[in-house]
Amino acid sequence: MKLVLFVLYVALDVITGCSISGPENETILKSPGDPLHLQCSCADPQSKPETILWIFTNDKYFTDFLYLTEEEKKRYHGRLQMLTTSAPVTTTLLLSNLTEGDQGFYICYMTSGQTSARRFKLIVQEAEPEAGPWMSVWIILIMRLLLVVLMLGGAVLICWRCTTMNSTVGHS
Repeated sequence: MKLVLFVLYVALDVITGCSISGPENETILKSPGDPLHLQCSCADPQSKPETILWIFTNDKYFTDFLYLTEEEKKRYHGRLQMLTTSAPVTTTLLLSNLTEGDQGFYICYMTSGQTSARRFKLIVQEAEPEAGPWMSVWIILIMRLLLVVLMLGGAVLICWRCTTMNSTVGHS
């Protein structure tokens, strides 16, 4: 039933009513444990959508946030908030403590006889470790060590050359 509703909403998406401000598609990169703050607003402050709907989908889940199943209620327990304000109509979906299972597409629909949508692609992945100040210290130490090794190698080579030249001069 939820899938049928989703297909219906997507089909109606070609018609615009309450025009949602902001880009139609947006990609968001987050780390596990981060909070998520998604927002949709009617561009026209006079628009009053009849229905506001948030849907989430990925390869494992399809969730209509207005009608959570018992399993979904457990999954989002204490992490999900939906807020709606008027003039202009704004709906906000807040999801705390993100997990990799939260990765996917979040779609905001506003209908008032016609439908408008905004899609958010959420990517949840571990952040790359940043090179802190300790990293530059290690690089400087390695460079200095390399310089010392090269200088010692050059000195040994010069001494060896001098020794071989003296021995060849002395034998001539």
